[in-house]
Amino acid sequence: MLKVNVKPVNGVPTIFINDKPSTGAMYWRGKMSAKDSKLFGDVGVNCYSINSQLWIGDAPDGTPAEYYDGFLPFPAGTPQRIDEEMEVILSGNPNALVMPRFRVIAPLWWTAQHPDDMMLNYDIQKCCLRRGLLPAVDSPAWMDAAAKGLADIVRHCEEKWGDHIMAYHTGMGCCAEHTYSWGGAIAEYSTPHLVHFRQWLREKYGSDEALQAAWGQKDVTLENAIFPEPGRYLEYLTKGRVFLDVEHDTDMIDQQLFNSYAMAKAVTFQAKVVKDTLRQMGHEKLYCTFYGYINSSSGGFGKVGHGHDGQYI
Repeated sequence: MLKVNVKPVNGVPTIFINDKPSTGAMYWRGKMSAKDSKLFGDVGVNCYSINSQLWIGDAPDGTPAEYYDGFLPFPAGTPQRIDEEMEVILSGNPNALVMPRFRVIAPLWWTAQHPDDMMLNYDIQKCCLRRGLLPAVDSPAWMDAAAKGLADIVRHCEEKWGDHIMAYHTGMGCCAEHTYSWGGAIAEYSTPHLVHFRQWLREKYGSDEALQAAWGQKDVTLENAIFPEPGRYLEYLTKGRVFLDVEHDTDMIDQQLFNSYAMAKAVTFQAKVVKDTLRQMGHEKLYCTFYGYINSSSGGFGKVGHGHDGQYI
């Protein structure tokens, strides 16, 4: 069975494929062809990536799953779709090693059934809260569905194509790149996010008195704490201010720190699902992701960078 891991070489993290170091140079395009894989294989590039939406099943009435998150309409990553793409790539290069990328985006049938589990962002242009196209990264319903879908597709890939699968790449959030929004919005105000925020506050402060002292709000408690009003952020934007006031804006700072923590937790959640599934099968492959954008990572690097559940390339 193919073995892929990361080990240091002269202090630099290096990909090892069957105990041999590799540059990891990789080719990707939206629809791979046998000609593509052959041309790259002929010059020594044997690593490829394929891209699809995570498939958690078709709609309950049997309608094929459809997706829309405001970006390119990637296809559903059904087992059949994965098999077809693997066959095409291997027909052009029998030595191909593939990293499937699964965009962990909910199908439309799921979002219709779970409106309260979707992100709720403040639209700066329209000056109102708007339900987004993406599930909240704190939604237990979505995380359960995503975990099952990820584990199922990893098992399928390993059982059928294990000698040609080198890594798995997943992502939640906007563009499946672990950010809440690509601008024009203040995130995130959904009910699942608020429930998680209160749990985070309890871990950070431990008591109502400590929270009240930190926020300078005598009536706030760990049970009733809410996110700061979006208008307070708008004041900073309209006045050209850059830094929050550590004396008067602790609740806003906590919201931003929590946003970072919640997204980092979503990353390690996916990594753990993939890695645990591989361990159960006795296989060793890489887990990869996009993470680290400035609008989602402040304070979260430690959780991702030092987590034992993923190796990040």
